[in-house]
Amino acid sequence: MKRRIFKFGLPVVFLAVAFAANAYLRATKPEVQAQPLTERVWPVDIVEADPAEKTPEYHAYGTITAGRELELRPLVDGRVADVSDILQEGGVVHQGETLVTIDPFDFAIRVDVRRAELEEARAKLAEIEADVTAEQAMLKQDLEQVSLSERDVNRRLALKKKAATSEKALDDSRLLLSERREAVQVRRQMVERLAARASQQRARISLLETWLRSDEKELERTVITAPFDGFVTDVVVSVGQQVAKKDPLARLIDATRLDARFHLSASEFARLLASDQYEDRPVRIVWRLGTETREFEGIIERRQSEIDPTVGGVEFFARVKGTGIDGPLRPGAFVEVFIPDRPYPSVVSLPQTALHADDTIYKVVDGRLALQQVTPVIRQEGMVLVAGLEPGTLVVTTRFPEMGPGLLVAAQ
Repeated sequence: MKRRIFKFGLPVVFLAVAFAANAYLRATKPEVQAQPLTERVWPVDIVEADPAEKTPEYHAYGTITAGRELELRPLVDGRVADVSDILQEGGVVHQGETLVTIDPFDFAIRVDVRRAELEEARAKLAEIEADVTAEQAMLKQDLEQVSLSERDVNRRLALKKKAATSEKALDDSRLLLSERREAVQVRRQMVERLAARASQQRARISLLETWLRSDEKELERTVITAPFDGFVTDVVVSVGQQVAKKDPLARLIDATRLDARFHLSASEFARLLASDQYEDRPVRIVWRLGTETREFEGIIERRQSEIDPTVGGVEFFARVKGTGIDGPLRPGAFVEVFIPDRPYPSVVSLPQTALHADDTIYKVVDGRLALQQVTPVIRQEGMVLVAGLEPGTLVVTTRFPEMGPGLLVAAQ
């Protein structure tokens, strides 16, 4: 009996205790007062429009290239007698410095021989000219003898008419005149032959002088000098090496003519052509060395002769100003190039995040968002130039999914 009472009475007791606890908790719970609903304020970034004339810049990447380089080659065949210490990889040379010397012995001997031949030819010419002078003097005497014989013949003819002289005396006088005239002819031929020999000798002297200049030039070419201030690379010459005219010795890069080679897209090139001629346009060239930045001035000189259709766009070359052997800039350096565009009047520069649907922005009017259409002018590197904004317009540059006209916002 007791077991049955315990079996059915215990659950009843538990239920009574649970109902009592629930009643107690309801009686002692705190009262929660309802809070009034408030409108959410969205924090946003704001830019105040200040329309002004702006000149944007193209931003391109490129490398420094050699505007002029020279492959150093010997101008004569021979053995290398000396190589300058500055002619080594990474060396810096000044214009006029001796770089390589070819053994000059054979060339010097050839010059000495040519000078001796020239002196001999000049002495022979002097001898011939002396003979010409002597023959001309003798010719003058022979002509005087002919004149005397002519007068003698004329005198004997007059005497013969008067029967004052014999026929034989007249014939003898005529014979002497003929002999003297023949001597004059022979003398004239000798003068002409000597004059011709003199002309031949002068031509020989002129030829020898030409050969001498050529040999002297060959002797000068045994000394190879730097044609300009530059940097040395690709050195393959050493003392004792036998070289020919076509053998490369080293390569020189003109330190005063360095170019920045950079690439512009087709659209940027079109803008560049539309704004103005690209030649002689100034540029800024920036070379970043870790935390250090070097800036150079430049000027666009030319563009690539052929366009690579696989790459697109156009490559340009800008001459870097103020370069030289004392400067740090070298071919191969990676640089940034900034090219000024044409000026655009009354535009505002905004982040790309401020532009919606390509031609709409959100502005703040009385603390709430409002839409306004604008005219995008240029998009470039996360920024956009727009026209059509009044001064003082508060443009929202923040984006969020719930964004829409009428939302209450506040600058953060």
